[in-house]
Amino acid sequence: MNIKSDKRIEAILREIEKYCGENNSICDNMCYGICDIGTDHGFVPAETVLRGIVPRAIATDISEKSLEKARKLFADLGIADKTETRTGDGLSAVGFDEAKVFVIAGMGGHNIAEILRGRTPLEYNRFVFVPHTNAYFLRDFLCRSGYEILSDRCAGDSGKFYDVISAAYRGKEFCFDIAGGEPFPESVRGDFSFFESADGVFLPFSKNGGGDFSSFSDGARGDFSFFESADSDFSPLFKNADGRFLPRGAIREIFLHFGRDNFLSANEDFRDKLIKKVNEFDNILKRVYNIKCKEQKSLFDSALSLYDAINKRT
Repeated sequence: MNIKSDKRIEAILREIEKYCGENNSICDNMCYGICDIGTDHGFVPAETVLRGIVPRAIATDISEKSLEKARKLFADLGIADKTETRTGDGLSAVGFDEAKVFVIAGMGGHNIAEILRGRTPLEYNRFVFVPHTNAYFLRDFLCRSGYEILSDRCAGDSGKFYDVISAAYRGKEFCFDIAGGEPFPESVRGDFSFFESADGVFLPFSKNGGGDFSSFSDGARGDFSFFESADSDFSPLFKNADGRFLPRGAIREIFLHFGRDNFLSANEDFRDKLIKKVNEFDNILKRVYNIKCKEQKSLFDSALSLYDAINKRT
């Protein structure tokens, strides 16, 4: 019997394999390598066992009917002795010491946040989330609740696009923006020089004759972001679709909506998603004016411009 896989499941499996490989002794010494919360059909735990990514896996679901499907799948595949199913809501049926990687996929970002709220994972735990809605809310919740986002990629499959977000609990709040050039790695940001005003926006600066930086006048600078290239020429960091510069706060919002890694790793699935959504909004606005639709189109336009600027596309 073969499991029908797709890009979403493959993206999840890559994350699981990466984190189980961080310290194989942890997975080897634990009863279970992964736990799939809200497993439904059981495809993810089945594949991790069949591919030898983990020795054993737990599948939980609030629905006993869904678990019956998973049990049948495990039995048909001959891995019933390497899997366990448990009925329970969220993390109520499993402890953090029972698995290294926890997968929570196929539900909204608000639901995932509620599952995690008030719980303290262990240092070695890793999480793989696939929120079908409200990914923005989940990213913001994770950063404010002590989680570090380790990876955040869009996986496209047959015209559908999924956010695959990996995280680890660190016990401290993470600032999800670009202050001081972060989160751009050296390979992306180069010799950038950022300047932040008292109200938290970036301002353009120039070098005077003595090689020192001097600011433009208040009336000239606005909410601009500039960087210095290797040859000391100043250029605008990012422009949105209207040709205006994006302030730091706008870039942070875009990252929270769409995932930072999609911009930094030249993810073409993600670019396809942006283009598809922009075209959809264009078609709607041709038929009827809708302010919310226009605002959403502007957000996707800005994200596409940001992606192309980072990846030097014209």
